[in-house]
Amino acid sequence: MSWQPTDDIDGEIRRWMKAKGWEVNCPPEYDREIYTWRHKAPGRPSHTLRISQKVLEDYPPFAVLEHLDRLNVATAIRVRP
Repeated sequence: MSWQPTDDIDGEIRRWMKAKGWEVNCPPEYDREIYTWRHKAPGRPSHTLRISQKVLEDYPPFAVLEHLDRLNVATAIRVRP
């Protein structure tokens, strides 16, 4: 992996996912300027959050989390993990 978000944003995203019931339990993935956090549970679909590198570089953690909530991203992930 050649690029990584700051520890601050990574930690905030992990806390957000854990609060939704999806503790990140897979190594992070980075592909084509998209960073991925994933929670895998045996026998169930993986709950996955993907955010572009550009967003992670341009916005502070609180703004990213606010947008995730405002856009109901957790609901979308539940419906289509």
